[in-house]
Amino acid sequence: MMTSPQLIEQVHYPVTDSAKEWADELLALDQLLVEGLKHNYFKTKLENMGSKPDSEWRSIKLIEECLKASHMDELQADAILEPLRELHRLRTKMRGHAASEQEKGRIRTQLIRKHGSLKQHFRSLTEDCHKAVKLLSGMVEKGTL
Repeated sequence: MMTSPQLIEQVHYPVTDSAKEWADELLALDQLLVEGLKHNYFKTKLENMGSKPDSEWRSIKLIEECLKASHMDELQADAILEPLRELHRLRTKMRGHAASEQEKGRIRTQLIRKHGSLKQHFRSLTEDCHKAVKLLSGMVEKGTL
């Protein structure tokens, strides 16, 4: 994994329940975690495992394929990667132009119902992403990924 000290300093838990603050923090966290994954490492790893990666695949898909190539159960691989996928999906919808304002509102409402607030959702997502990154980092250190 590759992280920039500036990115680490830019990620904060939202202080308010402002939708903009929450979306801004999703963007910062995605830049730190998802964009911080070493794409070339996982591409090379997958090639060394005998698979040919698609040129369109980004880091999360490459990691998924590496996990499958290492004979990890698909459900287990999905469970590990789901928090990172969710973060990236939310970042794309909430900070990108992939969703209408109506869809963004619907997403926020669902998350508030589930977590109580956008702040609590962010905290929960951050904890889940931390677990995923910790598992992946351990696998990289052991050479199993």
